Amino acid sequence: MLAGKKILVTGATGTIARPVAEHLVHDNEVWCAGRFTDPAARQQLEVQGIKTCSWDMGTGDFSAVPNDFTHVLHSALQIGPSLEEHDRAITFNAEGAALLMQHCRRAEAFVHVSTFCVYKTHSDHPGHLYSETAA
Repeated sequence: MLAGKKILVTGATGTIARPVAEHLVHDNEVWCAGRFTDPAARQQLEVQGIKTCSWDMGTGDFSAVPNDFTHVLHSALQIGPSLEEHDRAITFNAEGAALLMQHCRRAEAFVHVSTFCVYKTHSDHPGHLYSETAA
């Protein structure tokens, strides 16, 4: 188990990375980077001793994000509901991950968590099969 490390977690307001950040903060210095559009979500992390910094992976601006992490768990993603936003989200997700890797290039480990949830849901057709061109 990791102990005494400086760990960056992205996507920590979501269901995957948040429990990981909450677990790791007991033995490590944990930072969470994100847009934090919900101030309450940010405060819930900070009250547990997790440090937060503002970061929008689509901008390439890392001015508020330290670069001396030993480990990175990148779980943030952008989802676009329309086809135009979907294409933009793919660009943000691919370029955002690459830019984060570059920014944190001194880290001992970088874990990128990907997801299938970028597909638009079809609540009226739960068994819907997606094509490669589906939004």
